[in-house]
Amino acid sequence: LSTPPGAGMLKAVISILALFVLVSTAAAQNARLDQAVALFDSGRYAEARAELEAIVKQQPKNARAYAYLGRIAFAERDTDRAVKWLKKAVDLEETSSQYYAWLGYAYGQDAQHGNPLGRLAAARKCKSSLEKAVNLDPQNHAARMGLMEYYLQAPSVAGGDKEKALAEAETLRRQDPLLGHRAFALIYEVEEQYDLARREYDQAIAAYPDSIDLRIQLGYFQQRREAWDQAFATFEQIWAEHPEEINACYQIGRTGALSGQNLDRSTECLRHYLQQQPGEDDPPLEAAHYRLGMVYQKAGKVDQARAEYQAVLRTDPKHEGAKEALKSLK
Repeated sequence: LSTPPGAGMLKAVISILALFVLVSTAAAQNARLDQAVALFDSGRYAEARAELEAIVKQQPKNARAYAYLGRIAFAERDTDRAVKWLKKAVDLEETSSQYYAWLGYAYGQDAQHGNPLGRLAAARKCKSSLEKAVNLDPQNHAARMGLMEYYLQAPSVAGGDKEKALAEAETLRRQDPLLGHRAFALIYEVEEQYDLARREYDQAIAAYPDSIDLRIQLGYFQQRREAWDQAFATFEQIWAEHPEEINACYQIGRTGALSGQNLDRSTECLRHYLQQQPGEDDPPLEAAHYRLGMVYQKAGKVDQARAEYQAVLRTDPKHEGAKEALKSLK
């Protein structure tokens, strides 16, 4: 039989309509994922997770959705789920340097806070994932910085290597001078060359005066050196100039918890922090409860301290610091 008149045109119209439907569906799916990512970026993790879980049910090969599920779990210190989702993401998109970097961070969290029997294995997986991330994209500066810190601080049995750390720091110095300063400051600190470490921070801040992260890192250095007055001043200035930087608020409280100084101000800051929604890179709320417990304990407010430590354990029953602190209360 011959083709009826107009049949070719009809097939072309159907094909165009089918393509339009596919494009429209993909656009709608991408828009939904972008909305979920926006929820994540604003710290609305429960809402973002609900959207992402619905997306992966419909699109079981959506690597980006799995990656953000992993990042939510990482932010919430749910290490098992973070590793699970990020492994799914790298399995689906094996060339993504970012996904391997996030997987490395998740394994690093597991190595620090997970089951003691599995920490060495998790540490080695952290190293392997970060190395993969850097190999896939040598310009992934955050991954390279993470790998440098791993080489610097891990024991040799887990692949720590001071020479490799120095090599990564040299590369960072060439690629990103700001991170290079940070890398060398950490190396000098580990080597107990504290004047050289402080010089790196001062040079970096002079060169990059708008970098809030550099000043935060300086504050951490001052905390580690127990330069309490300097640490208080650093974090107070950051928070006064950038009230959206709630980590600076938390760090004021943490400095008080560690030092036993400025306890009223530290209480005020930690209570304020507990009313916020921390971001992915901010300390979790249970950390603020723990530090507030320390502040109350140092102030002799035993009942309030006990309540804060108990709040920690309701969220994280394995928190050893809160357990030990409760035992120490009279």
